[in-house]
Amino acid sequence: EAIPGAYDQSQLVSFYYQSNAPFDSFRETWFTGMKDLERIEIHKEAVATLEKLAKRADAVYENMQETGGMLEQSPLLKEAHTHYLKSLKLFSQEAGKFITADKKINGKTLKRELDTDPGILEAKRFALIAQNEYYNSILKWNLNMTPELKDNELTKKEDLTTVEWNQLNLNQKNVFLTNMMLLQPLFANFAPQDLAVKVDTLLDSSQEGKIKFKHISEAVKILVATGAISNGDYLAMETTRYDNEIIPLVPSLVQP
Repeated sequence: EAIPGAYDQSQLVSFYYQSNAPFDSFRETWFTGMKDLERIEIHKEAVATLEKLAKRADAVYENMQETGGMLEQSPLLKEAHTHYLKSLKLFSQEAGKFITADKKINGKTLKRELDTDPGILEAKRFALIAQNEYYNSILKWNLNMTPELKDNELTKKEDLTTVEWNQLNLNQKNVFLTNMMLLQPLFANFAPQDLAVKVDTLLDSSQEGKIKFKHISEAVKILVATGAISNGDYLAMETTRYDNEIIPLVPSLVQP
């Protein structure tokens, strides 16, 4: 039986401010830190960069730990909040191991080791699980708002043809992409909707005969390999492309 108020807009907005936005700010800091490590030659400077990242993870964790109480009505959102906390805890713990390790390595080598470290990979996996739960919660809201919209099985497939992709609305596309990002895994400094809008734009090019692909996985591969997706791409295009979509009034999905 549905819990009154579960997955309503206020719950989604609360989650955005309590969990999603704080974690995204950490994620952005992490990627900036990784980029900095690439050019650092001195071991002490590399360790100092990692210390800042660990402290940032701790600070965001502490702030997020104090929130989340308003999410009791929406179990998926509560789980997502917990998974973001687990992710932050692991990022901090694993970074700590590298900080105290007696290795005199430069930033580039340190980054390479961080990228393959099992604990860091697990931290990223928890973040991708949380992301998946959040966007599934948005889809639940959409299904509650639009009863005629059926829970489309296409969102659960490992890959889609371009024809299948075009049958989905934005909320469904985002769920499909969060599934794909979790399976690959693809922990990246952009949101699913940034990827969705780029896939749709690439599809336009495909229809014009510029680029040919039949499956969405091919489009994602091209976009990621060429570094064509940036955080905020969706908001830059949202007002024109998704005018007729039913989207919750969450800051990351709707222009202020």
